[in-house]
Amino acid sequence: MEDALIHLKEECNFKNRPRFIRHLHGGDINTVYLIEAEEQQWVVKQNNAIQFPLMLEKEYRAMQFLHQNSPLYYPKMLCHFTKNEQQFLVMEYIEEGLSNNKAQQHLGKGLAQQHRLSNSSFGWKEDNYIGSLKQVNTFKESWNDFFAENRLLFQAEQAFNKRLLVAQDLKQLERLCLRLNEMIPTEPAALLHGDLWAGNYFIGQKNQPVLYDPAIYFGHREMDLAMTLLFGGFSTDFYMTYQEVYPLVKDWEERVKLFQLYPNLVHLNLFGASYLDVVRKTLKKH
Repeated sequence: MEDALIHLKEECNFKNRPRFIRHLHGGDINTVYLIEAEEQQWVVKQNNAIQFPLMLEKEYRAMQFLHQNSPLYYPKMLCHFTKNEQQFLVMEYIEEGLSNNKAQQHLGKGLAQQHRLSNSSFGWKEDNYIGSLKQVNTFKESWNDFFAENRLLFQAEQAFNKRLLVAQDLKQLERLCLRLNEMIPTEPAALLHGDLWAGNYFIGQKNQPVLYDPAIYFGHREMDLAMTLLFGGFSTDFYMTYQEVYPLVKDWEERVKLFQLYPNLVHLNLFGASYLDVVRKTLKKH
């Protein structure tokens, strides 16, 4: 920790060495902690640069873009750097408050407005990460081509190589991909958070939703909505307000399981066979 504090002083141009305050929750990939420097508090994310190459640099760029363009609040980035095989990301600290109906309405409205931000094609300017896994963002003119090639088939092939899926699973998925045009309505590319579950947002002291840990790209907006429904943590007010601001295409609820196939394949690759049943049920249903 002492070495890290010295590096932070040098690389972030603090006048004095920062003071460590406490560890924060950081999941399985990052060590996350709170420091004080320049009479302010900052959040530091740190992980292994060899194991997760450029992860925090890519996150820095994504968070900068979202902070500058999204109507939702993404914390300001201060700096990022790599030192002695460790990579660091430093951002502003925002104190957490309590969720309530008004805050959930703000979140629904803000996400709907963010989804209005569009692009001529689907993807992102660089590949990034979904959890600790590579996320392919090569631009495609068609959402269904992007969803099939960069999301479903890419993750399924990784799972097959790990012997988590068998050849029959891949054949079923390939058949499903050929039918995506029948199942998914055409929509403009929307600016997505990309990993929008309850663990990647909180409500600040002034009812302000604060989002972080994005897996950013321009995609079909039902991807973000399906992700919010995977583990819960979003209220009825959130969905009602979203619908008022940017109504979803009819029968969107029936497509949720299809869009959740991607995060479930990701979880299969990350956590193993406990996610196999839900993947196979989705393939069988569709």
